[in-house]
Amino acid sequence: MKHAQRGQAVVETVIFLPMFLIALFGIIWTVQAAVQSERVESAVRYAGLISQQANPYVDYSLYSMYTQLGSTLIPTVTCISPITAPLSDAAPTYASTHISTVASAPFWTPASAQPSCASAGLVGIQAGTGLVQDVILSQQQPGMTATTQVTGPLTQTLGAFTSTEADAHFFKPVGVNVILGCYATLSKQIMSSLEYQTDPATAVAPTALGTTVTAISLSPSSSCTTF
Repeated sequence: MKHAQRGQAVVETVIFLPMFLIALFGIIWTVQAAVQSERVESAVRYAGLISQQANPYVDYSLYSMYTQLGSTLIPTVTCISPITAPLSDAAPTYASTHISTVASAPFWTPASAQPSCASAGLVGIQAGTGLVQDVILSQQQPGMTATTQVTGPLTQTLGAFTSTEADAHFFKPVGVNVILGCYATLSKQIMSSLEYQTDPATAVAPTALGTTVTAISLSPSSSCTTF
């Protein structure tokens, strides 16, 4: 009876030990992949947050408006790629005298990470397609791909690495300088009113504003948006 019980224990161990190891490695991989999935999305959102630093003169400011006067060039929208540091807790630091951020242990960091960013530009919707006026927005699409190493018997089904991807569209309203570059008629009138050298009208006494205002017919530049 003792020999039979020993043999039964060995058979049960041979059957259930591989199943236990597969479940154990599956839990380890799931935890790593879940953390990397969250961090990949955080890196993409952080890229959209700091996109203003890459395009400081595309948004509204008096400086950007005056520098655009007389220019027919449309300001370039730069797409900033996500940085890989958020995937290991190394950034953004948000450090202070009470809080400091350091990189995570290797278990939580990806095996590799590759940022990307589709070409940025301007997107336009022309009036008459459900809108009462033209709408021009700047857009960019940062993305991030991170790989997590697979260990143990899971490599036979999942491979040596698994990848997690995330990307997002970020839309922002454009500044006055972009609008001046898109609409030549509007740019000419504003330039004439702000720069006295280019104003062809002679000085006249000011008069009270009327009850009606003459509308300006605007025609956007074909290179400005995807109208």
